[in-house]
Amino acid sequence: MLYTVLKLLHVLAITVWILGLLWLSSSTGFSAAAPAGLRRLARWNHRLVLPAMALTWCFGLAMGGMVGWFGQLWLDVKMGLVALLTLLQLWQTRVLSRLIADADYRAPGWMGLSGAAVFLLTALAVTLAVAKPFF
Repeated sequence: MLYTVLKLLHVLAITVWILGLLWLSSSTGFSAAAPAGLRRLARWNHRLVLPAMALTWCFGLAMGGMVGWFGQLWLDVKMGLVALLTLLQLWQTRVLSRLIADADYRAPGWMGLSGAAVFLLTALAVTLAVAKPFF
């Protein structure tokens, strides 16, 4: 029962986190949002998206420890993909802060592609979680 609850909470946290990442990608990647909108996005990011990222890690690590998946290659690869998503989240948060603080700042050009990176990394991580290859 506890595993099922952890899995549900993990999926809910992932959903909030990934939707937040996609919203950040669309806002920070093009540097065209109004300052008031960016400030609202920053509040939303700090109150909801960053905690969802932390909860995703906590629930996922708890499930991995509970079931004994640590050391399996599929989980190692998946955690690497999730670590890349975490780094992207932190980078987007930094860019958002700079966009708010400096009206002349423009996000790096590659940030426009970060939405595609979020989709690809998430799709790969979900595939590994569902298929659990490399046994």
